[in-house]
Amino acid sequence: MIEHRLCLGAVAERCGRTKQAVSSAMGAASAPAAILDAALALGVPEDLLPPPTRTKAELRAELDRLRVENERLRESMGCDRSGEAA
Repeated sequence: MIEHRLCLGAVAERCGRTKQAVSSAMGAASAPAAILDAALALGVPEDLLPPPTRTKAELRAELDRLRVENERLRESMGCDRSGEAA
């Protein structure tokens, strides 16, 4: 942020969050889209930002997809639900 002459206050003001929320998000494994959008709009390169936080719906959909894929793989390998050969 310093290299791009930006401060947390500018990002916070732009996205309507506190400086503390922005600071926490910038160091987290993921960050809310509003904070990321504000940082990008102010010129922070995308590769310096964490990925966006995924919603519960997105996480549930991913879990469902993985369960279906796992079941398909078990069946193709001839395994039962415990992973043992049928």
